[in-house]
Amino acid sequence: MALASLVSFAHTGVQAAEPNRFVSLNVPLRLFSQIRPIDGSWQSFSIEFSYMADYLGNMSHPNILSHNLLTNLLDRSGKNVIIRAGGSTANIALFNESQPYAIENFFNGSTNVGLTGANTDQPSKSILGPAWFEAFQTAPNGTQYIYDLNYRDNSTAGVNATVDVAKRVYDILGPSLYAFELGNEMDNKWNHTYRPDNWGPELYTQEYLEYTKLFEEHVFKDPIAAPMFQMGTLMGSGGAFINQPWNSEVILGLGIDRYGQIKSASQHDYHGSNCKSTKEIATLRQNLLNHTNVVTRAYPHMHMSPVVDRYGVEYVIGETNSISCQGRDLVSNVFGSALWYLDYSLYIASATMVSKMYWHMGTPYRYSLWSPFLAEVNSHSALVRPSYYGALAISEVLGGSEGDGRKRQVHAVLEEETLVAYAVYDSGRLDSLVVVNMEPWNATQTGPRPYTRFWLPERLMGSARVKRLTAPGSDVKTGATWGGQTVDEEGNVVGRMVAESWNAGQAMDVGYAEAAVLWFK
Repeated sequence: MALASLVSFAHTGVQAAEPNRFVSLNVPLRLFSQIRPIDGSWQSFSIEFSYMADYLGNMSHPNILSHNLLTNLLDRSGKNVIIRAGGSTANIALFNESQPYAIENFFNGSTNVGLTGANTDQPSKSILGPAWFEAFQTAPNGTQYIYDLNYRDNSTAGVNATVDVAKRVYDILGPSLYAFELGNEMDNKWNHTYRPDNWGPELYTQEYLEYTKLFEEHVFKDPIAAPMFQMGTLMGSGGAFINQPWNSEVILGLGIDRYGQIKSASQHDYHGSNCKSTKEIATLRQNLLNHTNVVTRAYPHMHMSPVVDRYGVEYVIGETNSISCQGRDLVSNVFGSALWYLDYSLYIASATMVSKMYWHMGTPYRYSLWSPFLAEVNSHSALVRPSYYGALAISEVLGGSEGDGRKRQVHAVLEEETLVAYAVYDSGRLDSLVVVNMEPWNATQTGPRPYTRFWLPERLMGSARVKRLTAPGSDVKTGATWGGQTVDEEGNVVGRMVAESWNAGQAMDVGYAEAAVLWFK
């Protein structure tokens, strides 16, 4: 065993004299796996429908912050993210041809009432004008969009209005339109309210097919060459044995894709709740810095994703983030969420056939990776939140640190409750290693910061380049760095990049509340 170790506690304070423990990692040099290869578009975004114009602006005033943040990810992964404009407020959006504003939101009672800070997060009605569609033309070139249509009103007038908006979207967005969605979480208490008492997968499938037929007749100029619908947008985890009768296996079995129109099946998922009905208040340690919770939440997707895949339909986690009802202050918007972001993303990539993950955001939401502009509404923290730094790290891991755009596979090599490691492979060959130490460390704690020492296998020869994701503590809203760099309020990555070198035979030290990525040469 070598005597040397690689230690860097830049930005984290004084390190302890000795590691708290030693861990030997078994990292295969080659991977022979059927797990789905993924690229940079696997990490995509969902923006709350009513806040889309906030995030992307318009042609004369594009949101420079969002453009730069998206460009950062593109440059590092080599692939554009896909942006979904959707969520609860898609169901209350109406179009007015004569309205001069892009969007006018009315807050006469929230559509999504939650606990502290969540009761004014969403409008009760949104009116769109023609300028609204400019928001879909300002992101980096090559960005594609999913457009969530109002599906709540199924009267003749409501259906005609939805079809009319869909035609506008199809004509304006052209090849940048990735897919349509019809509504959001229509399995969530729609019977007795917006649909009849017997509302369920059978009626949903029947109605969905009627809508798609209308689209074929009135929206698409020619018979579409590829499927154009992302079905489902179902609430909660998607196991057939958990969400009965609302799950993708049941709906596909009822023949919703009988005409080959379904591109993907969407399931929503969060790792805790801030909603009014919750019986357990979410905490950073219990809900995020907890690999056991990640595994528990992923289990239904492990079951459902290969089932959907066998239908020739992609299975996506179409809306996700930390804590439902827009996040919880001091949980969703602190540095611990960035470490969780890495663990959750990489575990889903390693253990399921999920083809994409869409991280949900909204202007006043506590779990947003960034706010489109600075405000202190609803416990806003920094303009760019710590979880965005997790996204930066993921984009570099998926892009091989050079933004090559190739597909990679992820394999878990260590799984403990607060300590995980993932090996990443390019064409079956070891490309990188991600180590995440989720043991909590608060910035106010005194004394040296503990760390864990990792030994890599002797078969790993040569060297590696190392970057760290770190902050003064898991509880801080500001002060995160990725490779020694920060993101300023215009979305630029600034500061001197700090990269270490690891050589064969060295150990690797990773502090509490810190992650490290090694790219092997």
